[in-house]
Amino acid sequence: WVSEIMLQQTQVSRVLSYYEKFLNRFPNVESLAMASWEEFLPYYSGLGYYARGRNMLRAASAVVERFGGEFPRDVDVLRTLPGIGRYTASAIASFAYGAEEIAWDTNVRRVIGRFFFGTRNFQKAQGSELSVEKDILENLSISAKTLNAALMDFGSAICVGKPKCAACPLSSRCAFF
Repeated sequence: WVSEIMLQQTQVSRVLSYYEKFLNRFPNVESLAMASWEEFLPYYSGLGYYARGRNMLRAASAVVERFGGEFPRDVDVLRTLPGIGRYTASAIASFAYGAEEIAWDTNVRRVIGRFFFGTRNFQKAQGSELSVEKDILENLSISAKTLNAALMDFGSAICVGKPKCAACPLSSRCAFF
């Protein structure tokens, strides 16, 4: 949860130094829930998007009050927490709990859209992510957690905004290529 929130619209290289200091100061959700904005800010300041930070404090309090300090595992329940939308709920459920959920971030959308549909904006061409997700998950021979990590990495290294198709090991089967 902490890494997902910090990584929203922020590069991994920037988050790494904050993440360790943050977890040293707030090692569990209870310690974060008890923190004031003034106590929290030195460990978050510099990451920008301060509404995310305020939502982290609110979500920590909600997890402690509503769930006894244990993060919910269900995507729909996760989405009831402040600052947690569809992507973040799916990412938490997949990476933390092994749930069979696709975490539709920008990279995953781009890779899936290009590979299967030949377009970055496959939602307009093919319909909702949920119908595509169902098809993918039904035919998956690896965990969604592994798929999410692979697609995110692939989308940030090879299938980037300006794709590196010449270096892509999947280009011979890619609809976009």
